[in-house]
Amino acid sequence: MPARATRPTRRTATSTATPTPAVVAEPVPTPVEPPPAPPFAGYRGLKVWQRAMDLGAAVYHVSHVMADDVLAEELWRTALSIPAHIAAGNSLYVRAEYVAQLSAAHGQVARLECLLHLADRLTALSGTESAPLLASAADIGRMLRGLARALQPKAAAEAAEAAA
Repeated sequence: MPARATRPTRRTATSTATPTPAVVAEPVPTPVEPPPAPPFAGYRGLKVWQRAMDLGAAVYHVSHVMADDVLAEELWRTALSIPAHIAAGNSLYVRAEYVAQLSAAHGQVARLECLLHLADRLTALSGTESAPLLASAADIGRMLRGLARALQPKAAAEAAEAAA
């Protein structure tokens, strides 16, 4: 039997040419920014929560320079609990429990004001340090009362105003 002829292999231009290293530019990493939050994203969209967070940060910075560690820790814990109560209340499904959490936050605002007055009296804080914190706490207290009043049913809100 005659020998079978082999077919010549077909060579392409890429297979015969020696591979040349391609110069590829390194991709420049672009900073990944989270998408902007919707304007009313749960408790984070509440102005009162944002202001309470600002107050907490300010109290944290002021308490770090205080000589009295016990008073500084009480100030910090109290300031921390205000936005925490607002966030917890906003995450609840029962309106009455939300109002109760706002009431607890309002109580913590009063406690913070008391501690700031005490720190001023003990000269642990100067009046120039405590005055803006007290003003911010008073604003947050008003905002909390307004939010709680807006969440209460009409009859309960009218009864609460009549009692006040």
